[in-house]
Amino acid sequence: MPPFKFRGHDFSNNKNANPDLFNWNKVMVAYCDGVAFTGDVETVDPATNLYFRGARIFSAVMEDLLAKGLKDDKNALLIGSSAGAYPAMLYCDRFSKLLPNTPRIKCLTDSGYFIDV
Repeated sequence: MPPFKFRGHDFSNNKNANPDLFNWNKVMVAYCDGVAFTGDVETVDPATNLYFRGARIFSAVMEDLLAKGLKDDKNALLIGSSAGAYPAMLYCDRFSKLLPNTPRIKCLTDSGYFIDV
């Protein structure tokens, strides 16, 4: 995956444009598993050659970020956009439980649209 460039007002590093979040660390986790980071199977699907291990991806990313200092932050924000908005909703409580010493935790879904059919 090529380097990701955060764009827009909410991700700006400019204090005037984004006074609340300009100096926050930002991490992009590509939506790559097709099942909202919920899959956790042992075997590869022989029909598609897909692993469906998104839950393991989420756990590994969180473990890495916690080790790099996320556990010491005073504020944390989990954002999902488009298809990633659904996993942001699903993982909000788990994300909060990973950060028991973080006083302010928020979750945001952006551009997610799910039709109830």
